[in-house]
Amino acid sequence: MKIRAVFPSSLKRISELNRLYGSVLPASVQNQFIYFASGLSAEETAELQAYPGLFLFPTDIPGSSFLLLEAGQSWPEAITAYYPQLKLFPEKTALPVWKLRQTKLDFNGLPLIMGILNVTPDSFSDG
Repeated sequence: MKIRAVFPSSLKRISELNRLYGSVLPASVQNQFIYFASGLSAEETAELQAYPGLFLFPTDIPGSSFLLLEAGQSWPEAITAYYPQLKLFPEKTALPVWKLRQTKLDFNGLPLIMGILNVTPDSFSDG
């Protein structure tokens, strides 16, 4: 079994994942970590489907699904036996909110910083 974290930050990305993998991910997974599991045996899939608080979204790729863990639930042994690092991550981690003089930057939404511009005197060239 292989597991890869995916963070769909927009409805466009969710549509893209649905098109690429033949899945039916709902819009509610936006801005949540979901996990793409591949190489699942029939027994592992059945065990994961029976686990409370874990949602499976099948794909067109045999032996693969997207996994979503409900808040407050812990990962089942069927997954942590193969991927023990998941025990280290909380179900949902809140990103920081920076309080500035007149505003707040809430990093829990869409990206706020698109690039960095260097305007120091040594960054300019005469030729």
